[in-house]
Amino acid sequence: MSIKYTGGEDSDLIILNGGVTTNTTKFRAAYARCALYCVGEDAILHRFKGALWDYLDAQSAGDKDFWYHYRWVGGGGFITGLVGFKMYDSDSPSPKPFLRFRSTGTSNAVLETSANGFASVTSYGASAIAQPSSPAEYVLRVKIHPTLGQIWWYINTGLWFATPQGDTTGLCVGSPSQVIYGAPNSNGDSYISEVLATSADDPCVGLDVSTIIATANGASTGWNGDVLDINEIVKNQSTLLSTGATGVDSTFVASDIAALTGTNIVRGIVLSGEYSAPDPAAPQQIAGLLRIGGVNYDSAFQTVSNVLDNYQFIFEESPANPGNPLTESEVNNLEIGMRSG
Repeated sequence: MSIKYTGGEDSDLIILNGGVTTNTTKFRAAYARCALYCVGEDAILHRFKGALWDYLDAQSAGDKDFWYHYRWVGGGGFITGLVGFKMYDSDSPSPKPFLRFRSTGTSNAVLETSANGFASVTSYGASAIAQPSSPAEYVLRVKIHPTLGQIWWYINTGLWFATPQGDTTGLCVGSPSQVIYGAPNSNGDSYISEVLATSADDPCVGLDVSTIIATANGASTGWNGDVLDINEIVKNQSTLLSTGATGVDSTFVASDIAALTGTNIVRGIVLSGEYSAPDPAAPQQIAGLLRIGGVNYDSAFQTVSNVLDNYQFIFEESPANPGNPLTESEVNNLEIGMRSG
């Protein structure tokens, strides 16, 4: 059971045509500090990489299985033919979409699949939905398999629709490789937040993505720069942190998570940020850090490209108490950061 990706800000996802909004009707303010809005059909790109891509690529050919979660709110009437969500395979040289949500009228949209990039279409009319006026949880389980293949669609923790079980290998060449979000309505209202992906044995239905942000400089300040260089809501690529040496730590005081209720627990922390290593004489690797009880705990190092890109570091248990989940108290008192390598 494991988390493979989480995000929801413009350093996690690629804005092709859209932007960032802090309008609190477009996301859950207890969990996020913004949403990404879509302009047109090809607006927000989630390119699968890191732990998510490694997980899918390691699965056998014709046997791919994972969960994909996001929150979406839309407004205005659907426009027939517009698409709000597309999932792509990794067909070479160009990935092609094999699963989408498409408007089929002014008041509904349906799940559709295709084996040829939607030159031909299988449309599931029984899956028709109206647009949610508040951020709704959409979760897909996508299973590519020669006999047990199926796509399940959950809305707000309930199973909304499932395709017939059977051979789905024709839908996806290689592995699922990316998602593109769009605006399927007449007034361009389409907002994305709380994106999450998990392994096949770890249903993410009902999970919350609680964004924590760097609020102040922490105990380790080895990198050049300041917390204000990295904690903006809309990323500013003219401000950054840097270091020319290996083994250098910087940590930051982090905001609290949304308060846990009932039997809820912390499933993990995912540190997400954009890094580059343009100077071959400077450090080429990066690790994520959690500082708990005055001790810096690092993740495995990842090699950084010379081009700015997103990297994520996933802690699914407490590094200060191995084998046990992070507690709410630990999370609300830790610092987050990174180490050069």
